[in-house]
Amino acid sequence: GNKLEIVGMAESNARVSSYMRNIDASDWMSESKLSVIQAGGSSDARVRNFSLSATHSTPKKDNQEGAE
Repeated sequence: GNKLEIVGMAESNARVSSYMRNIDASDWMSESKLSVIQAGGSSDARVRNFSLSATHSTPKKDNQEGAE
């Protein structure tokens, strides 16, 4: 469907939050939901592993917005 699962690593919790804000501000994705964030393995506790979901959408064209 239009649901995306994103799994990755970030330098900090703040970077994950910023990424989620960018998703929500995007014309192509929205509704980001964080499901997991945890410190990396014992070798590198500075890394944050995360998993989040978002919804894919198609941006509206200018003429579609005026019709609604």
